[in-house]
Amino acid sequence: RRRVVASLWHNGPAWYDQRLRAAMTPQTRAVGEITPVYLLDDDTPELIARVAPNARLFCCVRDQSRRAESWYRLFLRFNPTVTPEAYPFEKFLTYQTDVYGREGFYLEALKRFWSHFPREQVLVQSYDELETDPARFARRVFAHIGVDPSFVPPSVQRRINRLAPPVGGAAETADSEEAVDHLRMSDDLRGKMRVLYERHNAELGRLLDRDLSHWNA
Repeated sequence: RRRVVASLWHNGPAWYDQRLRAAMTPQTRAVGEITPVYLLDDDTPELIARVAPNARLFCCVRDQSRRAESWYRLFLRFNPTVTPEAYPFEKFLTYQTDVYGREGFYLEALKRFWSHFPREQVLVQSYDELETDPARFARRVFAHIGVDPSFVPPSVQRRINRLAPPVGGAAETADSEEAVDHLRMSDDLRGKMRVLYERHNAELGRLLDRDLSHWNA
C-alpha cells in the first residue's frame, strides 16, 4: 500500500516474505500480487529491486480516457452514497487530478522499472489484448512467470467488472453502451486527454511494438 496512506513497508521484507509463503501450497510454482499503485509510486521500482531483484514483473496499460472512466466508476462503486448527478466526472477529476495527467504517462513509470530491471523481466501488455483474447493474455503472463501456460483459469470466461456500478442500490445488470453514458466524460474532455497523450502514446507504441493509434482516434 502507499506508504504515505497506510504503510505496511515498515513491517520489513521478512514479514512480506512470510505473507507470500503463507499463500503457497505444495503445488505452487509461483506466488505474487498485483496493484496499479506499484506503477505510479516513484520509488517502488528501486524498493522492489532491493528485496527481489529476480522478480518477474508484468504490467497492463490502457487507453487513458477509458482508464479514467473506469477509475470514476470504481470511485462510485466504493462510495454508494455518491451519485453521478451530484458528483459528475469533471468534479471527480478536480479531486483526482493525477488521473488526468501524470498517471496516464505510462512510459515514465515503465522507464523507472527498466532502470532497475532487465527489459525481459518486465512483461507489458495492453488492456486491448486482454479484451480481445483474455486466454492468450493469461498464457503470456503464465509463460513469463514460469508456470504452465496451457492452464486456462475459469475467470477468462467471466466478466469481473461490469460497466455500470451499483449506484444508489441499483442492480448491476446493465452492460450496454447506453447504460453507462452518464458515467462517461464529455467529448470535449476526451478530446483534450487524447491531445495530451498523443505524442506519448506514439512513443509507447513504438517501444512496445504495438499500434496504439486507436487510443488517440
